[in-house]
Amino acid sequence: TTQCKEHAVTKEIMGRRPSEEELITLRRMLILIMRIMLQPPLGADELRSILWYLENCKDPQQQRDVLAMALELLHNEPRIGTVLEGLGGELPFLTLARSEDERVRALAVRVMGYLVRSSMEAQMQRDVIYGCLTNQLKCFSMTAVTFDALFSVFLGVPGAQISQIDLDEAYKIR
Repeated sequence: TTQCKEHAVTKEIMGRRPSEEELITLRRMLILIMRIMLQPPLGADELRSILWYLENCKDPQQQRDVLAMALELLHNEPRIGTVLEGLGGELPFLTLARSEDERVRALAVRVMGYLVRSSMEAQMQRDVIYGCLTNQLKCFSMTAVTFDALFSVFLGVPGAQISQIDLDEAYKIR
């Protein structure tokens, strides 16, 4: 059901709220426009805008879309990790790891894993980041989605999932 917006005095219908399908289409168009605008080489201003959007966006679906785009950017242009370090590094993504939305948390974990692996930070700093992440994730149940994200970070393979491994074959004694 769509909600109509009426004029306070005339009661004339001025507009209506987009349907769920229209919102999905608008989100996809927004992400497409962002992808077109974010062509390499990306600078600090563009990345700062993405971080600001992620930190202030209240729609989990949009956060998931932008986090997935960030992962793709990090994979295609590793230099972005260095620029992100100057903009707060893993901290904005650590905040997103507290999201009520499990998929947002999992994508934030994957982005953080990418950043920590590509970072020049000392091992002690990495341990602090992993400790903070552990504390964030303790608030939620460990599900397959979260486990797969952590597994991917542990292996250093973007998109790795435990279900992709034949455990019987992996543990077979030869």
